[in-house]
Amino acid sequence: MVHPAQIELDVDKAVKWMRNGAQPSDTARSLMSVKGAMLKHHLLRGVDKGAMTLEQAEAKFQAWLSDKEQRIQKQRDEKVSKRNAGMKERLAAEAKIKEARAEAVAKKKADALAQVEAQKAEATAEAAAEEAPAEAPATEEAAPAAE
Repeated sequence: MVHPAQIELDVDKAVKWMRNGAQPSDTARSLMSVKGAMLKHHLLRGVDKGAMTLEQAEAKFQAWLSDKEQRIQKQRDEKVSKRNAGMKERLAAEAKIKEARAEAVAKKKADALAQVEAQKAEATAEAAAEEAPAEAPATEEAAPAAE
């Protein structure tokens, strides 16, 4: 699905059928109007009545087609720019979330590292405390043996 809708229509064949007496349904008339078949049919009836020349009718039809294409292109450009703006906003929001998550992970790692370091320091202090009393009695025992 695209917006605006893309309609494939052979305008010349549609006009030929209408000039031969075909009556389009409301839906077909609407689609042919969007593509310019109804306008071209109207202009060719004006040529038949002598209101304008075939070249004038073709020039009016081509001017209408170019104006229609510009309006469609403008709609497409607006839609693309809105989509890009929305995407930029989403990417910025995602970047903020990513940064917050990265900060939270870094904080958790730092806390875990600090906790591990505290445990190591505590274990080292305990080991030092255990070694210090063990050495003190050994030195006392060594002194009486020397006597």
